[in-house]
This record gives sequence, C-alpha cells and structure tokens, in this order.
Amino acid sequence: LDLVSVTGRLSGFEVSGVEDGSGAAGAYAPGYGGARQALRLRSTQTDAFAWIGAYEHQGDAEEMIQHANSVRPRSMSEWRIVEQQAFAPSATGSPVAEYLLESQGERILVWRSYVVDGRSTASDSRAKLLTAWRVARGAGDRSMVVVLWTPLDDGAAHARDAARSRLGQSLESIAPVL
Repeated sequence: LDLVSVTGRLSGFEVSGVEDGSGAAGAYAPGYGGARQALRLRSTQTDAFAWIGAYEHQGDAEEMIQHANSVRPRSMSEWRIVEQQAFAPSATGSPVAEYLLESQGERILVWRSYVVDGRSTASDSRAKLLTAWRVARGAGDRSMVVVLWTPLDDGAAHARDAARSRLGQSLESIAPVL
C-alpha cells in the first residue's frame, strides 16, 4: 500500500493539514487510528476535504473497523452525529454511509466508505467479511477507509443537495485511484 503514489494521480486534490481558522470543515479530522498510512486532502475545485486511511497487517489496535474508529474525532467532545443514513451517490452508485455532524453550531456533511479488494462498501460487517475473505485466500488484509466532508450551509435552500454535489465531484475524482 502506497498512498503517496496516489497523490500524483489525483486530479483536483492537494495534500492538506488541519486548517485552523478556516471554519469547522477545515479543522475537522475523522477519528480513525491504526492506519499504516493516511492522507488528508483538500479539493482544489470545490469546498470539500478527504481523508484516506490505508490498513495492512491489522492487529488488535490497528484494525480499520473497531469500536474506537469513527467519523467522529477521537476526542468525541467537539462533534456530535445529528443524522446517519446510507446514501447511494450517482457518481459511483456504490452506497456510502452519510453523516451530518455538528460542532459549535457549524455543520458538515460526511461520507464514509470502505474499499476492500477493489470493492467499495458502506457496511462495517461487509468490509470485515471482505477482509476475512482476502486473508483466507492468502491475499492479506489490505483495506482502506475513505472519508469525504464538506460544510453544510443551513441557511441556503437545497443546502444538502449542494453539499452532496460537492462530495459527489470529490468521490468521482478519488474513486479511480483507489
């Protein structure tokens, strides 16, 4: 697994750190630990961000799917999940887990998906099963979690549709390289 090589093939994204002073979306970071490699990206075309975690040789505290890993930051204090649902973006047709998170009055729309053996899934249990199947076949336990997010302007009409459009554009850019 080499996420650094992925950055050269991503059009419309640049590597980014946590951005203080750029609003809740810029300061947000998902709470996934144990990744062998991780990339935080910012779209150069729209107000969207991405975090990709690559997992391999997953041990007890280094599993992609574990209780401590979540779209909520590890501190758990600053963000709360307001809504959660499965959603199938037209960009890929593969379902994502969609979350509405809120912190200090600001909201972000978050999409989370797992990629195992070239297959995308929103389901924790399906990702676990696909990983177990890879291991049983002797193919190892390589997998990735992809988290995309964008600000959700509650004051604008059709704010969720606009946010979904931004995330869909981002997913279209990222999906081919995963």
